Amino acid sequence: MYDFSERVRYSETDSTGRLSLAGLLNYFQDCATFHSTDSGLSIGELRRRGMVWVLTGWQVIISRMPDFYEEVKIITNPYAIGGFIGKRNFLLETPAGERLAIANSVWTMLDLNGCPTHVTDDIGPKYGVGEPLEMDYAGRRIKVDGEFEACEAIPVTRHMLDTNGHVNNTQYVVLAEDLLPRGLNCRQLRVEYKKSAVAGETLYPRLYAADGRRTVVMCDGEGKPYCTCEFSY
Repeated sequence: MYDFSERVRYSETDSTGRLSLAGLLNYFQDCATFHSTDSGLSIGELRRRGMVWVLTGWQVIISRMPDFYEEVKIITNPYAIGGFIGKRNFLLETPAGERLAIANSVWTMLDLNGCPTHVTDDIGPKYGVGEPLEMDYAGRRIKVDGEFEACEAIPVTRHMLDTNGHVNNTQYVVLAEDLLPRGLNCRQLRVEYKKSAVAGETLYPRLYAADGRRTVVMCDGEGKPYCTCEFSY
């Protein structure tokens, strides 16, 4: 396992004064990149090898969001690496060990042309592969059916992009969350990433509502999904 400690910044909170959902995902994403860098597999080093990790799925179960200025520990645990797939758990805890959130994530190794490529044999040992954490694992695919509400189109702008030139993983969740009714308290987030959007493209959101759940599908102009975000309450 790998961890780092933080204190929740004001810039990471939402209107309630607690850590935002985007702030939580950014903690987890930062923990993965810190771990990779400290293991000798920084973004730059992977690019030198012609490889890049791309996130393909999240499942995040939230018990409690920490308050502004509260001390937290962010932990990551890679537990399966093989073929062109990597899987990581994450934890958000207090210094006393209270579990605030737990997550599972699935990553795909791509070459610089965007095609899946096999993880080399040295990567797993560098990360240190552990056992999967105990949680209620959901499937990777998010089922969406029924009627939907078409929402206003969202142009992809440069501030949404990451170092790969694609819309950052967290940005999809931020955009989807903006389409939900205010005051909903998300207890589980699942995200399935299908393809990457780049600057100049347009996202066409579709909002699906069901008892205790809201699902937002970000589509292209032909209705093919970039990303599906499922919020459970």
